[in-house]
Amino acid sequence: MKELKVNLKEYSYPIVITEDFSLISKYAHNKNKCVIVADRNVEMLHIVELKEAVNKHFKEVFVYAVEPGEKSKSLDMTQRLYTFFIEHKICRHDVVMSFGGGVIGDLAGFAAATYMRGIQLIHVPTSLLAQVDSSIGGKTAVNLNQTKNIIGAFYQPTLVYSNYKVLKTLPKEEVKNATVEILVHAIIKDAELFRYIEDNLDKILNLEPDIMEVLIAWNCDIKKSVIERDEKDLGERAILNFGHTFGHAIESAMDYKYKHGECVALGIMGACYISEKLGLCEGSLTIRIKNILKRIGVLNNIQDCDQERVYYFLLHDKKVNCGNINFVLPIQIGEVVKHEIKDLSLITDVFEKLKNQKW
Repeated sequence: MKELKVNLKEYSYPIVITEDFSLISKYAHNKNKCVIVADRNVEMLHIVELKEAVNKHFKEVFVYAVEPGEKSKSLDMTQRLYTFFIEHKICRHDVVMSFGGGVIGDLAGFAAATYMRGIQLIHVPTSLLAQVDSSIGGKTAVNLNQTKNIIGAFYQPTLVYSNYKVLKTLPKEEVKNATVEILVHAIIKDAELFRYIEDNLDKILNLEPDIMEVLIAWNCDIKKSVIERDEKDLGERAILNFGHTFGHAIESAMDYKYKHGECVALGIMGACYISEKLGLCEGSLTIRIKNILKRIGVLNNIQDCDQERVYYFLLHDKKVNCGNINFVLPIQIGEVVKHEIKDLSLITDVFEKLKNQKW
């Protein structure tokens, strides 16, 4: 078991990484009602084990199951959650607990942030992507008109509790998806982690227990250190968007045909190509990153991707400033820079290269 602490200006909260749910009552201080907002697939696989742990702690426990996938991350589903909270007389002294991957964390987090102006939130992430990334840092959001994460709030949980044993039920594609986000952390902050991924990729993809606790804690430590310095995404935290500018646009433009990590992988390659064109990195860096992405198996051909739709979503990205698009670009492994692109023809050229690439 490993425990980290996110130290923010107003308060701190623990990240617990362990192999079961038995310790959750030790960290969940509120003992009133609890609503578990669960991914329906996760509910079928793991809800009995979680409820055994939380039933001993909370006065009442309710479960609201949500269909998996980005389409559930909507204002309509948020409204359904509000209705459920009202029907079960949930008040500001109660708890919302997310139980699933990033979609559930975003949805439940946004509902908790806005219901009665905020009630206590606990994340129990069940995907590797959520355990190493999305459950940490307080970003909550839903989508609107296919624009990803356009409506949201910063709302920190009081606890992140990761049981890495549940990862064994993940489809292989989801593990690959999460490994891309692990790679993002390595490229932006930690050359040693990048080498570790290169040397241990097969073990990571097979979720071998002797490395999972260390790997999850390593990534949580990178992300929490960035958040502690920039909680509200006003400066340094923007580097966590590496690969996400193109990635989110492609994901939306293709109606979520590909997984988030697969789209971020394409976004990483796009950022590398832009960096090369601007003379910020060597071609050898792009090749090294491409090779590990190919080994993970997340680079898809996107010849059928509508260029105009990609541009539409790029220009509606939260990081756009007066029509200029902000990218995070690699300098070397472990170092990136924020760069505002004013010449849109550069983006056009790079997207054409991505679109016509056959991996």
